Amino acid sequence: MAARKTNVQAQLTATGELVKMAIELELISEDELADLRAIAELRNRVVHGFETEIPRRLVARAIAFARQIAGAARLADA
Repeated sequence: MAARKTNVQAQLTATGELVKMAIELELISEDELADLRAIAELRNRVVHGFETEIPRRLVARAIAFARQIAGAARLADA
């Protein structure tokens, strides 16, 4: 989606680059970026075996982001 909007030839695959492009294209807001960073930190803690509390709000935001991305991906394929 980013490549189509910016005429970038190479696909972006690094998460940081994708997030940066999403911000530049105004696909995500600064508030959403803060949530994404918190979700990424939570994911890293869980994956690396640290005991941590899992806030319901972040889980709900992660699900909402996944649905938003899936919806956008369907539109991009149309």
